[in-house]
Amino acid sequence: AKVDPLRYGPGPEIRERLEKATPEEKLELNPWFHVVNRGKLDGTLNLKNPKGIDLLKGLIAQSDVVLDNFTPGVLDRMGLGYSALCHIRPDIILVSLSSSGQHGPLKDVRAYASTLAALCGIDSVIGYHDEDVPGQARFAYCDMNASIHGALAVLIALLYRNHSGRGQYVDISQWETTTGLLGEAIMDYVMNGRVWGPQGNRHP
Repeated sequence: AKVDPLRYGPGPEIRERLEKATPEEKLELNPWFHVVNRGKLDGTLNLKNPKGIDLLKGLIAQSDVVLDNFTPGVLDRMGLGYSALCHIRPDIILVSLSSSGQHGPLKDVRAYASTLAALCGIDSVIGYHDEDVPGQARFAYCDMNASIHGALAVLIALLYRNHSGRGQYVDISQWETTTGLLGEAIMDYVMNGRVWGPQGNRHP
């Protein structure tokens, strides 16, 4: 089984404990892993096996919300698209968090946080104006930002379902959620024709 790489990065404050720990104990010593995963339960299903699909359908029948971050078409090819899920549970809420949404010319782009930051434009304002190296976010900011939008979408969809009795399909483009953080830069270009460069530590 693959191990989450976040388990492999504990800080120096526990180095002494690491030296004495068994390989199994080492996997539990990164405090950051536990901060971002506290209270979660998980399981593994082989979705290439019909038994795995059947197990997943059984879980969906008992669930309020399904979230995915596949590229468009993957759920449909597995027989798990929104219309199929509605046959399992009519009021299901499906939230898709793909890189560029389910439609449009970039829908098949596969990306993760660092490439999304470049695609949405946030990298263009990171760094200092006199640096030759392009700026880059040093942590997975686009992932976290998209997940916050996804969580808000889930809450709104649940509220809607409580009033209407109907589920929803919510399509979220991860790069568009982060582009929304560049409001000042976008408006400065639209209204004044100015293109922002790296901002250093300055606030607009």
